[in-house]
Amino acid sequence: MPPKRKRANGLVDGGSPPRNAETPASDSEVTQPAPVTFADHPFRIEYLDSPSSKPKKRRKSKAQDDHTPGQLESDVAAGDKPIAYIIRPGSMWEAMKKYRNFIVGEKTFGVHDFVYINHGSVDEKIIPQNFWIARVLEVRAADPQHVFLRVFWMYWPDDLPGGRLSYHGQNELVASNFMEIVDATTVSDGANVVHWNEEGSAPSGEVSFWRQTFDYVVTKLLPLRRNCICERFRNPDKEIVVCTNPNCGKQLHEECIIDDALRKVYERLATVKVNGNKNGVEVKQTSKASKRKSKHRKSSIDSEPWDGQFEAHLEIQEGEPKTGKIVITDLRDEKPTTWDQEIKCLACHEAIL
Repeated sequence: MPPKRKRANGLVDGGSPPRNAETPASDSEVTQPAPVTFADHPFRIEYLDSPSSKPKKRRKSKAQDDHTPGQLESDVAAGDKPIAYIIRPGSMWEAMKKYRNFIVGEKTFGVHDFVYINHGSVDEKIIPQNFWIARVLEVRAADPQHVFLRVFWMYWPDDLPGGRLSYHGQNELVASNFMEIVDATTVSDGANVVHWNEEGSAPSGEVSFWRQTFDYVVTKLLPLRRNCICERFRNPDKEIVVCTNPNCGKQLHEECIIDDALRKVYERLATVKVNGNKNGVEVKQTSKASKRKSKHRKSSIDSEPWDGQFEAHLEIQEGEPKTGKIVITDLRDEKPTTWDQEIKCLACHEAIL
């Protein structure tokens, strides 16, 4: 979860309010709000069960119970359900003018843009993982020096409560409904973030992407599409092979195809030498021994029974049509031998590619 934010050293350009918060959300003339005093950004967001729910009262004073009416945010990053919330202090928030755009330095950003948020001293060069990333939901300003953004936070997988999981890609973000208000002076640059629906290859290069949502309210990651016969999620950094059988079309993990091929090769070819000399008799391992090894293999997180004896990898040739094969190497002799095998679907068992 992103920690407490720190104010960046950069300042929004001075000048008239339109210089920093362009394009009013309404074409009708809005009266200039009364001057307000900001104590290092006083705004806080509280979640409700529904917009009509009554928030908890602040009993110390009426001023501390100042909040906006209950509202709904149904941005796509919120997941399947809209989020009900209030903002405190409500009178200060609603007194500010609403805008569609804002300017930091010489760059203009708008509602629904993804932006990098500076949370400390960083180099001038933008390295995505060194910044927080947010999606702008609303822009409000009292004057050019006081521009505020209501945002949804995007999580780097390492910042999730459970940390990075095995299926998270290197450039992957997780969208969340964790909403906060930040000072526009903390924006460093625009972030190139796209949504990936898990069709085809994941975006690469300098593009970050998201496909999963973290429900901040209940502290839960929403599930993804399950793939392959293993019913696990897809890691976008690893090869996925789609069965070409029109009656199947199963998406298969590269590691599952390799694991299946090595298991079958091991069961078919793994041997032991009886007398320890080059003329010794080679005998296949018994099924009982194989089962015993298999049992131990499942309880081990470090090795497979074929490790050090056989290895394999996929070779995929892009083009029309797309072709591929499994390359298997027998490592048991001083001079390893290599051969190719066709790739078969783990679900329908038809040859593919």
